[in-house]
Amino acid sequence: MPINSSTAVVNGNPCILDAPPRIVNGRTLAPLRLVGEAFGGRVNWDSQTKTVYIDNAAVEKPAAVKINADQVNLRNGPSTLTATIGRALSGEVFEVLDEQDGWFQVSHGSTTAWVAGWLVVAVTEEGTPDPEPQPQPQERIVVLDAGHGGFDPGACGKTLQEKDINLAITQRVGELLKQQGIKVVYTREVDTYVGLEERSYMANQLNASLFVAIHNNASERSSISGTETYFYAPDSNPELFAQRDERIRLATAIQTELVSQLLRIDRGVKESNLSVLRNTLMPSALVEVAFISNPTEEALLQSQDFINRAALGIANGIAAFMNSDSPEV
Repeated sequence: MPINSSTAVVNGNPCILDAPPRIVNGRTLAPLRLVGEAFGGRVNWDSQTKTVYIDNAAVEKPAAVKINADQVNLRNGPSTLTATIGRALSGEVFEVLDEQDGWFQVSHGSTTAWVAGWLVVAVTEEGTPDPEPQPQPQERIVVLDAGHGGFDPGACGKTLQEKDINLAITQRVGELLKQQGIKVVYTREVDTYVGLEERSYMANQLNASLFVAIHNNASERSSISGTETYFYAPDSNPELFAQRDERIRLATAIQTELVSQLLRIDRGVKESNLSVLRNTLMPSALVEVAFISNPTEEALLQSQDFINRAALGIANGIAAFMNSDSPEV
């Protein structure tokens, strides 16, 4: 499997990769599905929780199997790297001749073929299917982080303190997400101080799906205004760089929805080495809703309607990201 090449060779068979292996900061990043299946593992992707499951593919050989998907490839070997020689439709039953690495060799007309074990169910002697156990999806958790708090007021306008506005928006975002069946955990729910590393640690310990920090901006120039959203995924950090596309998509989804709701200046999606983005292990973003140092936007931040629209934009962006189709690993 040459670095930066889209072709790998497994057991003498060439395979076209969706993404080439790369070396980032001295570490090799390789396609997970290829490696897992090449060593006889069974690789499954849960798009809801963005979790990869790899388990021992060896299973007991049944007398027959029934296709349990709309359309399944029949191959000339026990691997997705081998050639497709036919297709089977949902409900078709095949006699099983052999089992290898989670694949079943079945009778196929006058010849034989191999079918993936996770796309079929075993058929008992009575003719009833014995469904293969599937991994239970993990609960989706979004950690919402209201910036600052306690003795740390954040940016201050003429009358407002950032910590209070951050908390008000964050709590409303959480309410909207809960209405969509998404579990929400707050880093703080009252006016208290929480350290930056503690916020990230909380999300990591929960194995959260997403982390979103909510802030408001400030500038020495009171004329500056608008909305911007941050992500961080440098190539110098392989763990974060592997999530780069997801982190950009999350920040972009939030920024797009937020600007649509608030109709303020779109300052765009930016990359910055911020603590909560650097230390979270899941896709994360930090939102700067408006400039508390701008008189117009400080006045807007005192409006419950503006708070509600800001929360709706952030919640819509999070939901859009979580509901989007994710590419297979």
